[in-house]
Amino acid sequence: MVLFCNQPFECSKLNLPRVLLPIFKSVSVEFVLEVTGGGCYRWSASRLDIIRLTILNPDPVYGCSNRAVVASITNDLTRNTAIILAEDMNSGFVIRTDVIVDTISSLSIVTTTRELYLEEAPELFEVRAYDVQGNEFTTLEGVEFRWNLRGNAKLGEVLRFMPLEDAPYETPDSLNALNVLGKQGNIIFIEGMRTGMAKVSVDLPYSEYSHIPFTEVQLMVVTNVIIEPAVTHIIVTDTIQYRILQVTVLIGL
Repeated sequence: MVLFCNQPFECSKLNLPRVLLPIFKSVSVEFVLEVTGGGCYRWSASRLDIIRLTILNPDPVYGCSNRAVVASITNDLTRNTAIILAEDMNSGFVIRTDVIVDTISSLSIVTTTRELYLEEAPELFEVRAYDVQGNEFTTLEGVEFRWNLRGNAKLGEVLRFMPLEDAPYETPDSLNALNVLGKQGNIIFIEGMRTGMAKVSVDLPYSEYSHIPFTEVQLMVVTNVIIEPAVTHIIVTDTIQYRILQVTVLIGL
């Protein structure tokens, strides 16, 4: 089904109808709100005691924009809600989003695999945070985390953290800013150093969250091999030779 808009504002919408931001005593977590579909908007917000609203690239004449940054600024570790309105300058059409600020209750590590191949590109691991109701926080950019490797073998480390500047992937500016200060963020890169099993864990290094337990996942490092031929058909008394090839990825080429 194809929807047609009689007026540009009829197709306008915010990137998120509801934003959940974590509360910290010393960190202000930001999220960019953006109206898509055209138009130029005046922004307003309630509860400016708990959030800060900053207009991005405002029109030099009218001060309107289709983008704004909302940030949690309260130190009160209590759940609160603010309302943000974006009003189109020409039509008067108003779009609303709710911004909820709350404390973190639990963490989890998101993985796409728990099996790493030896001598291959590093895997990206990300931590997510949830409130007491199990709702996931919209963003954790700019928040410091403490990552650790647990249970590395005594004969040599199974895993290692790849320095951010060596990772073959693009990283957010907020993560790079933490890295410059020697801190870790919500995303980390891990590579396998030798075959075996180990665990990666993460927690929050903030006094207001000292009661939140760390979360961890167990990872396995294996050798990436290919057996040739992959499929064979033989009869009794036949013999066949196989080749075992180890796959190595040259990072950075």
